[in-house]
Amino acid sequence: MKKSTRGALAVALACAAAAGAGAGTAAQAAEQPSVTVPLNGLEYALDMEAPELTTGVPVPLPGEGLDGPRYAQDSLLPERAVPRFPVSGVLPDTQLSAPLSEVLGEDTVESLGAEAQGSSIEAVTPTPNLDLPLTAPQPDLWGLPAPKLPSAGLEAPELRAQPAANLGLA
Repeated sequence: MKKSTRGALAVALACAAAAGAGAGTAAQAAEQPSVTVPLNGLEYALDMEAPELTTGVPVPLPGEGLDGPRYAQDSLLPERAVPRFPVSGVLPDTQLSAPLSEVLGEDTVESLGAEAQGSSIEAVTPTPNLDLPLTAPQPDLWGLPAPKLPSAGLEAPELRAQPAANLGLA
């Protein structure tokens, strides 16, 4: 590859990375607008007043700390040849108000309210682990690999969040 081609490719990658970083910080800084979920169809289906549900729209963003391939002893392929991809975001505030006067009668509880506070959420995608049916070169076999059983696996995804909720009767 020519030096001019390599330079142009490096400039294009740097510009793409800068644009992606700017878009990520702008999306994180923006507040999540409230969205009222239309549940009016429940009034006709259940013959009672519909609950009101208000929530926000979460925006997942690429996270930091990409965990790339690692050397694995006794293996021809590195561990995590397909890297784990971190994603982060914010769970939105959610409010639910359900009228109960028609269900429980006039003299009892009027409505049930639930509220979940927004919290940060971080996730890491799963990654496959593959191993070839050959070992690494063996010194006792004059540098040739030995046959072995192939293996395949999937590392579990990770999800970290600290959601909290309040429940009330009115």
